[in-house]
Amino acid sequence: MLHQTFILNTSQNQSHIKIIEKDLLKFQNIQIIDSKKYEEGLSDIVYIKQSNFQYLLKIINLQSDFEELGVVCQNKLADAQKLAKDISESLHENIIKCISHFQIQHFYLVQMEYCGQTLQDWILENRRKKIDRQTFIMLSKQILDAASFIHSKGLVLYNFAPRNIFLQNQNIKIQLFGEAKEINPSNSTQFFDMQIMQNIQFYLPPEFLDNSVDAESQSIQQIWNQQADLWCIGMCLYSMAQAKNLLYYLKELSYGTMYYQFQKSIDIDINYILLDFFQFDQIKRPDILKQIDSFDKAQKNLDQFQIQQLENTWEFDLEDFNQQIEDLLDEAYSFFDQKKESEAIEKFKKVIEINPNSYETYSSIGYCYYIIGDTINSEESFKKSIELNKNYSRAYYYLGCEYFMQGKQEQAILNLKQSIKLNKYDADSHFKIGYIYYEKGEDDIAINYFKQAIKINPYYEQAYNMIGNIYNYQQKQEDAIIWYDKAIQLNPNFGDNYNNLGLQYYNQKQFDQALWYFQKSAEKSKNLVNAYVNQGLCYQNLNQQDEAIQQYQKAIEVDPNFSDAHYNLALIYYDKKLMKESIEQYQIAIDVKPSSYDAYYNMGIAYHSLQQYDEAIQSYKNAIKIKANYNNAIYNLGVTYYDLGQYEESLKYYSQAYDLNPDFVDICYSTGLSYEKLNKYPEALDWYKRAIKLDPLYMDPFKRLIDIYVKEGRQEEAIEFLTKGIGLAEKNEVQYFYLGVIKFKELKLDEAMQFFKQAIEKNPSLEDAHFNLGLCYYKQKNYDEAIREYLIADELKPNQSDLSYNLGITYYYRKELEEAKKWYLKSIQLNPNYCDAYFNLGIVYYEEQNYEEAIQMYKKSFELDSKFADACYNTSITYDKLNDSEQCIYWSEKAIEIDPKCIDTYKFLGQIFSKLDNNEKALKIYLKLVDLLPDDENALYNLGITYQLLHMYNEAIEVFEKGYKINPNQCDLLYNLGLIYYELKENELSIQWYQKALNVNPKYQNAHYNIALCYYDDDLIPEGIQSIKKFLELKTFSSHKGYLLLGHLYYKNKQTNLAIQCYKKVKKMYPDTKEVDQWLGFLYDDKEMYESSIKAKQKNIKYNPDQIATNQSYLNQTKGDI
Repeated sequence: MLHQTFILNTSQNQSHIKIIEKDLLKFQNIQIIDSKKYEEGLSDIVYIKQSNFQYLLKIINLQSDFEELGVVCQNKLADAQKLAKDISESLHENIIKCISHFQIQHFYLVQMEYCGQTLQDWILENRRKKIDRQTFIMLSKQILDAASFIHSKGLVLYNFAPRNIFLQNQNIKIQLFGEAKEINPSNSTQFFDMQIMQNIQFYLPPEFLDNSVDAESQSIQQIWNQQADLWCIGMCLYSMAQAKNLLYYLKELSYGTMYYQFQKSIDIDINYILLDFFQFDQIKRPDILKQIDSFDKAQKNLDQFQIQQLENTWEFDLEDFNQQIEDLLDEAYSFFDQKKESEAIEKFKKVIEINPNSYETYSSIGYCYYIIGDTINSEESFKKSIELNKNYSRAYYYLGCEYFMQGKQEQAILNLKQSIKLNKYDADSHFKIGYIYYEKGEDDIAINYFKQAIKINPYYEQAYNMIGNIYNYQQKQEDAIIWYDKAIQLNPNFGDNYNNLGLQYYNQKQFDQALWYFQKSAEKSKNLVNAYVNQGLCYQNLNQQDEAIQQYQKAIEVDPNFSDAHYNLALIYYDKKLMKESIEQYQIAIDVKPSSYDAYYNMGIAYHSLQQYDEAIQSYKNAIKIKANYNNAIYNLGVTYYDLGQYEESLKYYSQAYDLNPDFVDICYSTGLSYEKLNKYPEALDWYKRAIKLDPLYMDPFKRLIDIYVKEGRQEEAIEFLTKGIGLAEKNEVQYFYLGVIKFKELKLDEAMQFFKQAIEKNPSLEDAHFNLGLCYYKQKNYDEAIREYLIADELKPNQSDLSYNLGITYYYRKELEEAKKWYLKSIQLNPNYCDAYFNLGIVYYEEQNYEEAIQMYKKSFELDSKFADACYNTSITYDKLNDSEQCIYWSEKAIEIDPKCIDTYKFLGQIFSKLDNNEKALKIYLKLVDLLPDDENALYNLGITYQLLHMYNEAIEVFEKGYKINPNQCDLLYNLGLIYYELKENELSIQWYQKALNVNPKYQNAHYNIALCYYDDDLIPEGIQSIKKFLELKTFSSHKGYLLLGHLYYKNKQTNLAIQCYKKVKKMYPDTKEVDQWLGFLYDDKEMYESSIKAKQKNIKYNPDQIATNQSYLNQTKGDI
């Protein structure tokens, strides 16, 4: 918006006039005839004369804010030219006419038609007068008509306030409007608050007030809109109705700390039209045309209204007008607007000196004393006001408020009712009476008065809020939510409403919803401590501990002595196992509030967790000093002495706790534990049975009691006790559960499942039964049912590391890796030392090919368990995926060091050495493997391959033949025996083993090829051709080798043309095959095609036909099982 400067600088404005005045006369023949308001900083308009006609001249300073004096800001110039253009093009009787516009130095000047006064002048002229209904309606409609026209052009009002609106012969003239622009709410709020009553330059709607506390929110820009104009129009009309500028009241109206007061200076129906402007929710503000229509109806019904007014009339008492008094009042109200109540009182008292009968002034003095808490002078002043005018309702209202502050409820109600009697539209008095009855606990009467206030003023948000408070106190949360929600709809900028509504959702355990309202409260509220703490509580309940910590820390920044914030922060640190930080916060809470026995108690628990038992004992004893019969602290003392191994001492405190509360089941159980530690089994059994009697569903004493029976060889008694010993008419879920546990340990899964299901039937919320039933399903590989039971158990008792781990395993076997990973991670989060969870998470990462993460998990599991050979083995195979052979070998050897019989590691390490061509080390590994697995065909195969690579053919043949006896259908073994005999130049045996491989697998390509190769070497050309054709029929990716060998066979067989065809096929497949060029050269020689021969030989002049067989033979090794 085009806000002008908000700080008066009269000397600067005077200098502006001097700069402008000379050039105006020189270049425009314009004479300034009145610049007083401009020079005083009360207007940007001066009165001028040109050719004997008077005009207004608007002065816009174009001085750049960042450049040296006299430099024009181009953006300001563009804005000024746009304003002049908009005024010139807006042909409306209530928009001022633009005569001309031009620039002089760094000023832009807009010459406009003459207007005799501003609306501010009119208000001053009419103060202390009852406003003429017809005049008020006429002026209001003109303002609305002009605004409607401006809005129809897509424009908005600028700096809409009485000082910027002109009047000429009872006609409104608006001169500030334009395109909607961004404003900074933080800056605008600051300027709005800085304004003084004598110079109100603009109004600020509640949606543009800055309630934020952080720098980021304060820097956000917002766009001014037409709904904002409606609020400002309402403010302007309200000032007209009052015929005075009570800036303090207008500010409080925007902030929502005061509500619309019905003005006696205008009629009731007009009051209700004005009331509609002041809706805090801008979306609900009425359309301008609707307000125009409302004023039209008021105008048409004027005669009828005057008749009806007889029953709605109220007395309007005018005090005599006195300029000196008015000036003093202006000064007093200005001080009051600046919250300088003492200075205001002095000015009001000077008014009294001039007019001792000014009852309004006495009331104003009383209100100032009320604000500063001077009850004696406040009460005296209100009484004096009433003495002077017994019909002045507002004095009764304020006196009622004063009596309420003094705790004199009946006198307060009496005066407030008198205010209502004099002014039945006094919504404030209805509200105040309702609040007093609320304080007295008379809810129905309070609600009735709050509803009366709402009936008078439907936008009285605080009344809605108080009704919500009553329903909240009555634990009628749904009703409370309805009323709090209405309050928020009326005033979206009042933080306490959001806080109250948030509390309702919090009490209903709807923490997400509650959190949203608490966050809004923090945005809007000045009571930030409660807003932050309440957000922290929501985050705690949502298990978002880090976010909760942030909120409590914010609360502590605002108020370092807020004990609850420190206490709650300590609770979170405890949950996060940050015991030292927890203790530190408990200590601060105690320092701030030494009577906090709960802080001492919880600090004792934190010390106990750190096994600092002496400090824990002292903390518990401090809690007991404050609260003598603090049973939990006494009991925990017993627990601490138990953990110190001082069982006799623990029994002393357990006895005290039991005397205070014999029904405390944990005391009975813990007493049994102490007796059991002292080997006093009969006493222990007695106390366990007491615990079970108090709570037949308490599982721990069952377990201890059964363990004692078993330890003493009394298993039958244990079973007897489970079935009959409790004395219940029928078995409960705990009995069924432990019967299931016994059967599970005996691996009788069906029977165990039956008992677990019976336990669940008795108690569907028995988490342990669901967990163990899921374990049974898992053992039976019924993974779907296992997951279902585990998830039920997790819902019943979240955050169990073992349960999360089991879910991870089960999802893994269902091949749902993301779910498996999620549950493993949760298990680790709950138990950072969960070795198996890290290991299995590593397996998931491995299968996702996220090898670096997998290695980290395996190493973490090994770090937690240095004897975990599988962790080393899996680390090794994962490094293999990263081609890091050195780490592969290191971790494999470490696995073998831990477990010398680790079969898989031997297999894998042997393959690593083979891959590195370190066959000597591979041989040692495979020999060890065969020692461990003498009849394992894969172990024998890999050993044979290694012998073969080392050219230890006899040893290889021996091992392969042993493997052949175990499995005569192992193709690769048969094939490699053929290779060995080929190397030994025993082609006949070689062909036999290749043929055996083909008997097992007729499509074994290499066997066909190598048989052809043997025939080639032995010059058995037809047989060779037949074999290589079988190879080519399989259409392998290495068909070119087949055609090359076939070409050689044809060449040997003197079938030159067929040989050439084969070589050409090879060339077509692989054009750069130089060997083929050489052979083609020889063939072309034979056919006397010398030119072609020369070309072929030129491509490759080096050729060694003896390499053919060598190049075609190779070892086909498989890795075996890893």
